[in-house]
Amino acid sequence: MKLLPILLALTLFSACTEKKSDTTPKKDPEPPKTDAKEPDKATNVVIEGDLGTIDEALVRKKFAEARDEVSACVHKGVEDAEYVGGDFHFTFRIALDGTVKTLDMRSNVGHRDIETCIYQFAKGLQFPKPEGGEAQVSFSWSFNATMDVQHQWNQGNLGSAWTKLRSKLIRCSDGTVEAPSEYEVVFFVLPDAELGPVGVSSGKALPSDKFYKCVRNAIRDAKRPDPLGAVARVVISIAP
Repeated sequence: MKLLPILLALTLFSACTEKKSDTTPKKDPEPPKTDAKEPDKATNVVIEGDLGTIDEALVRKKFAEARDEVSACVHKGVEDAEYVGGDFHFTFRIALDGTVKTLDMRSNVGHRDIETCIYQFAKGLQFPKPEGGEAQVSFSWSFNATMDVQHQWNQGNLGSAWTKLRSKLIRCSDGTVEAPSEYEVVFFVLPDAELGPVGVSSGKALPSDKFYKCVRNAIRDAKRPDPLGAVARVVISIAP
């Protein structure tokens, strides 16, 4: 499957991306573009006076400047998976020098490469220095897939394979932030039951590569239903 041009929708800027239903392959795909608009006063950015404060206009400007880097992460990730799309939610703890002290992320995108690329970029952002102490910023945005997913599945659609798969997924965890005991898995099942992209998210720091590989191997070895010429998106939650 070849990449179709993707339009990145940043909810912060109230950008609206038109989802395309035409999946005809195109040659020489162009990088995804954004059509940013001036954000309204009420958006998905929340500035909290945890210990200090940050000028809201400067934070908005920082996220606006990040559009090209975010678009590059998405473009690279969906070259062979134009059915991938979804939402991210970040919670930044901003240190006194404006660097990101900690970063929590929740994602339902279901693509490890995209999630890793964007997480690493976001963690490297340099914010304005907060006044009066460290501060906290919450931020959400999303991007749309360029191909519709025909099936939305959960653990019930996995049939008898679910019990064994759940047991394996629980064993991947050790209760740490890098290998959380509670997390969400989003993965895609392609025609002939082929496994597509997989993503994991706990709402905390990005889980480790070791943990991700354990999760993916468990799903790879599980018996998956065949979506019969279509693509299925599977969302399952894991907890002890």
